[in-house]
Amino acid sequence: ADGYLVTAAPFYGTVAAIEEPLGFYRIHGANAWAPDVVDGAQLSRFVQHELAKYDLVTALATANGLSAARHLDMNDHNHLRYRVASLRLDPRSHPVADDRRWHLAWRGIVQTLFHSDLDARRRLIFAVWFATVSFAPRPVARRAILLLVAPQRRRPPWRRRPDQL
Repeated sequence: ADGYLVTAAPFYGTVAAIEEPLGFYRIHGANAWAPDVVDGAQLSRFVQHELAKYDLVTALATANGLSAARHLDMNDHNHLRYRVASLRLDPRSHPVADDRRWHLAWRGIVQTLFHSDLDARRRLIFAVWFATVSFAPRPVARRAILLLVAPQRRRPPWRRRPDQL
């Protein structure tokens, strides 16, 4: 629910950032948006959720006499990560019927390398990630997707806190 609020807020007033953390976010096995496992159906829901947010941006821009860029979804490297992961893990439940891995990989690499605010190291890491998820054997792609979707799993089990096991 907060995704829609964060997306819509700039159309209703000034948005300001506060550098000091004012809360905590606990990741556990029942988190709706921070899973412990890689699940194609859940990735499909992530993609649908993001597409709905892009539709919201377009509708709010139009209602306010503004125009939104075309193909917002294909210009967002974060969205493209989940989209290629969804397509790779479960093509039958993937919500965009005409998506192709090679096209998502290409768009993701271009957006990451040339249009993101990431530092050079992370740009390279995510460009390689797009290629790996798109073209590597399925077990390798699945592991790469897990690293993105469940960041709490990046640490080996012996280095995790008890609540992360």
